[in-house]
Amino acid sequence: VRPDTQELFFYRTDSPLDKYVASQGHILRTLFRNYNTGEGKDVSGLPVQDMCAGINAIFGEKERSSAMYSVIHSRALEGEPDYRLLGAIARRSGCDPMAALEMKPRYIKKILRPLGMMKNPIVFITDGQNSEVLDRLLADPEIGPMIRTVPEGASWVGGDLTLALMANAFIGNPASTFT
Repeated sequence: VRPDTQELFFYRTDSPLDKYVASQGHILRTLFRNYNTGEGKDVSGLPVQDMCAGINAIFGEKERSSAMYSVIHSRALEGEPDYRLLGAIARRSGCDPMAALEMKPRYIKKILRPLGMMKNPIVFITDGQNSEVLDRLLADPEIGPMIRTVPEGASWVGGDLTLALMANAFIGNPASTFT
């Protein structure tokens, strides 16, 4: 039996939370033990990229394992189905759907300040569809100086995903599959 994409997306485990977290931790550790170093070709025959390209570009290979940072993932939604999904997730979770799209400085500070993360770098990753989000954050006197963007040559979905997974705090759109 093979689940389809929708079944995987909406999967809910019956396991207790501690067992679920442990199984997810095992999966992530396995992935990182066998991460893609940028050598070889993908299934389409194209050269693969290094999963650590983004984190290395921002923090360097020596500092990446000890870097304390947050990630903001700005993601635009594409069409009515995405907005319906965000609305359903917002109702179930209690999150504000517009805040997750707009990523205004006040919203970011309300999340990062209690975590003690306002003095650490904030890495901004995006699908590139809404430059206003980054402009707003850069204009904020508290957040702007902390923003780091991934250089163009190092930004790709795998590298951005590694940055997000390794972050001490992650702020993203709950309707995004990336989140």
